[in-house]
Amino acid sequence: MSQTFKAGDKVYCPFYGFTVFTIERNHNGLSHPLLIQITSSRSIALTLTGEASPYQKGCCIIPATPENQKLLEQLYQVKFEDAPPPKQVLKGSELTKHLLKKGNKNILCYVSNDSDEAALKHKVLYLINGVSPSRIEYFAGNTSSLLYQFAVPIKILSEHDLLNPMELEV
Repeated sequence: MSQTFKAGDKVYCPFYGFTVFTIERNHNGLSHPLLIQITSSRSIALTLTGEASPYQKGCCIIPATPENQKLLEQLYQVKFEDAPPPKQVLKGSELTKHLLKKGNKNILCYVSNDSDEAALKHKVLYLINGVSPSRIEYFAGNTSSLLYQFAVPIKILSEHDLLNPMELEV
């Protein structure tokens, strides 16, 4: 499976320096929808798999990870800019807590008192509107408030699609 890239990804491009570049959207390119800005007047157009335009020979991009930084420094015998720390992927009850702390209300979730897995298995839906220190507090209708330990946020893909658990990179 080949690597794919998207706007916002951090990469190294050793042909143009030892810094971390941020991939941006290329609003002018259909076959090369991404770009990295090398200088204020020079950019490199890229495909989703990181291939540069044919006229930009020698350019290759490498994901900016601590592991790749170490390998590049060994290969080139120079110091590369430090790679950003890996992003944490939140899911399940941890994502629900994160969304509530950010001010979101009425989050559609599968709930359970046993585990996130049990919540996904039994598919009991409620709207979550708050969090307590040890449990997720969720809102069930206009007149009652119930407590559950696990609440997995879901997203509706379409009116005909099943409900799927959410994930978020932070």
